[in-house]
Amino acid sequence: MNNELKEMLQSVIHEAIQPLYDRFDKLESRFDVLESRFDQFETYTKNKFAEVDAKLTTISQQVAQNTEQLVDMREQMGMKSEYIPQMARISARLDELEIDMKILKKVIAN
Repeated sequence: MNNELKEMLQSVIHEAIQPLYDRFDKLESRFDVLESRFDQFETYTKNKFAEVDAKLTTISQQVAQNTEQLVDMREQMGMKSEYIPQMARISARLDELEIDMKILKKVIAN
């Protein structure tokens, strides 16, 4: 009788606990889905950060390039301001030579 009582108690306990096992199985399944989604999100996030890093690198390179070009332009502007007085003198001298050429042509023509 001890054995029968033991088996009957085990059967009753098993029937009582079975819904808990079922719920635990469902919870485990949901956790698996959440874990999968988290892994996908982690991969997506890593990819996006890699894209952002690549874009930032490109932007940094462009900024450096623009800075170099700006420095070159400033140097050229500085050189231009140095040459403006010289160009004005050359232009004035060319005007004088043009007048001289006109006078010489008139003298030769007469």
